[in-house]
Amino acid sequence: MPLRQCRFCDYNTIEKYYYYSHLYMHISEDTIKLFTDEEIKLCNFYYNKRNQKQAKYRNNNKEKIAAKSKYYRQRMKLGKQENYILIEESDDDIIIEYND
Repeated sequence: MPLRQCRFCDYNTIEKYYYYSHLYMHISEDTIKLFTDEEIKLCNFYYNKRNQKQAKYRNNNKEKIAAKSKYYRQRMKLGKQENYILIEESDDDIIIEYND
C-alpha cells in the first residue's frame, strides 16, 4: 500500500480511511478548486463513516465515557492541588484514593 501524504500539511498515512477523513478538514471555499469531484465524494464518504463510528462508540460506552469525564472534571477542579493518588486506571474503571 502506498503512503498517502496530505498536500496541505505534513500528515501522512497508509490507510485510505484516515487519509480522506483527514483531507475533509482542508476543504473550504479557497481550496475546493484543488480537489477533484472523486476526491470530494471520497472525503465526504469517509468523514461521515468516521462520525458514524464515533457515535456508535459513544452510544455503546456511555458509562465508561461518563466515568472518565467525571475523573477529568475532578482533576480540573483540583487544579494544582495534588491531594489524591491515582491507584488504578483501566479501561473499565478508575480508582482514586484521596489524601486527607
